[in-house]
Amino acid sequence: MKHLKFDKNDNIFIMSDPHFGHKNICIGSTKWTGDSLKGCRKFKDQFEMDEIVLNNINNKVGINDHLICLGDWSFGGNQNIANYRNRIICKNIHLVLGNHDKDIRESVIHQSNFTTVRDYLEITVDDIHVIMSHYPINSWNRMHRGSLHLHGHQHLPLNLKNSKGRRLDVGLDGNNMKIYSFNEIYNLLKDKEILTDHHNIS
Repeated sequence: MKHLKFDKNDNIFIMSDPHFGHKNICIGSTKWTGDSLKGCRKFKDQFEMDEIVLNNINNKVGINDHLICLGDWSFGGNQNIANYRNRIICKNIHLVLGNHDKDIRESVIHQSNFTTVRDYLEITVDDIHVIMSHYPINSWNRMHRGSLHLHGHQHLPLNLKNSKGRRLDVGLDGNNMKIYSFNEIYNLLKDKEILTDHHNIS
């Protein structure tokens, strides 16, 4: 599937790991113990978390904007896939599949809730090239030319401080449960070091 092309007039928003409906990720309702508790979000239950995340999305993303989710959409049964999608006003939601999206991967019906569904996504915004996947990549396409790499999966508490080069975990955990606009991401990464790879070896 060809990569998506946008221009500076398009409103693009990017997030990862909403984990809608995930009871165990919330500190007040989890059954996790020990070190696993470090990964819990500070909510009394999944219902409180869902309302806050959905409100954060709908307060920022308009109906004709583009929302890209880099995986781990929802928990709690197949019905939640469409339920949470329908509570977001944005018409254009692109999903990059994560490790918890097995039901979406295996069902054309579930995939129909989204504008596009894939394992890996490349976009251009004007002349800015962006590589997206659920998982972090150490060496990505056009890295040596300054392309950006966005991902999720890690649930990092301080996203930018844990990134190297022009790479960012766009998960909700590292942005106070809020989504990023593309412009916010670009401003965070544009002055960071351009990493080298085998293309820079003479």
